Formats: sequence, C-alpha cells, structure tokens
Amino acid sequence: TVLPDRKSVVYNAPVGDLPRPTKTGLRFEGWYTSEEYAVQFTKDTLFLENGEITLYARWYIPLRFEYEGATGGDETESRDVLYGAYIGAETLPAPQRTGYRFCGWFDEPQGNGRQFTANTIVDFSSPLTLYASWAIETYEITFQTYTEESLLPLVVTYGEQVVLSADLTRYQYEFIGWYLSEENGNGAGEQVPFSGAAGDFGDRTGGSESDPIPVTFYARWELITSVYYGTGTESDPYEIYYDYQM
Repeated sequence: TVLPDRKSVVYNAPVGDLPRPTKTGLRFEGWYTSEEYAVQFTKDTLFLENGEITLYARWYIPLRFEYEGATGGDETESRDVLYGAYIGAETLPAPQRTGYRFCGWFDEPQGNGRQFTANTIVDFSSPLTLYASWAIETYEITFQTYTEESLLPLVVTYGEQVVLSADLTRYQYEFIGWYLSEENGNGAGEQVPFSGAAGDFGDRTGGSESDPIPVTFYARWELITSVYYGTGTESDPYEIYYDYQM
C-alpha cells in the first residue's frame, strides 16, 4: 500500500517528489506508466498527459545462487530480478565444474525441487536461493594402438580409478604410453598415466547428454635403433642395426 495513493500535478511542470513504497524482501526500483515499464516517471518528469494516469511500481527481488562446487569463481552470488517478469538468460549464471555436467538451477540442493530457467516467471515474493545441479561425466575410451592388436573400449566416470594396458608390443618399436592426441600416426600431446583417477578427458560436443563422452587414447611408439655403420656414400652405404624387443 502506498500512502498517499494519488497526487495532483500541474500540466507541463515537473511532477515533483513521488512516494517511495516498501515491500518486505523486495527493492523498489521506480514508477512507470505501464506494467511493461516502458516509460519511467521521476520527480523531474514533465507532466504532459491530458488527464489522470496510473503509475506502476517496479520491484526487484534478490536471487541468490549457490554454485555447489563449481570450478573457479565464488561459491555464492546474488543478483536482482524483476518481480513478475521472466528471469532471463542474462541473469542465470552458467557455472562449470571439472568432470561434471551442469544440469540447471533448482530451489533445493542436488537437483531437487522446482527448476528455474530463463523462461521462469519471477513469482516468488521473498528472497530465494537457487542451487546448481551437477551430473558426473562418464567417458567411453577407445584405444588406437597402430597395430593389429585391438583393445576393448573402456567406460569410466570422472575420478574412477583406472588401470591402462602397459604391455603392448610392436616389432622393432618400444611402447612409450598413452596420449590424448596424435601426430603423424603416433601418440602426441598430453600423456595419460597408466594408473590413477580418471581425469577430465574432454568436453561434450554433441549427442545425448545421457551418453558417455567419446575419447580416444593414442599409443606412442619409438623406433628402437642403436648402431649406424658406413659413411653414407654409394661405395660405403649406411648399415642400420636394430636393437628391438619382441
């Protein structure tokens, strides 16, 4: 309730001081000529209407976000949203968490309660806390051995203890390990430990969110050579002797 609830003004003159209402839990933003809040009225606004008009109060309400373990940034954040309007995509944070998929904002922890999206109407009348919901990522690992030997795919979840094969063999080559990328038909980039907790092997780039993220591990090989003889001329060509493991 606003007291007084009306005011007399003079045509083509500033409207003067306007009442400042209060509502528990909400923040008053200003007075507008419609419920769409297109034109704001302040004490300096010239009154140019030809009759009585109604002004509408615009309210903001605090919306608090609990990130629930997100990677980096603050654990909590507060933003004001307009009562009676859509929350809007620009209001909702999009947090990230290593090894997890963000599933949305809910008014109870762990994905319980009501979900709030950009298209949710702000219909709550007091400050509200929303909680980030997360789902642990699962990866389906396939192995590129560059040999006739094939390994079965492996499905793991982030943080799960994994033991990778370390006994691949290839004629005249030594197996170095598994890598996350390849170059010139060989493993390259970041090496994956033979044993340990499954890491963040990559981001989801398509497919159903319920499907594992496809990942390929690439074997890295080094040719085992030891001795060169000869001068490299036509009469004395190089002779290469291999010291290889079977």
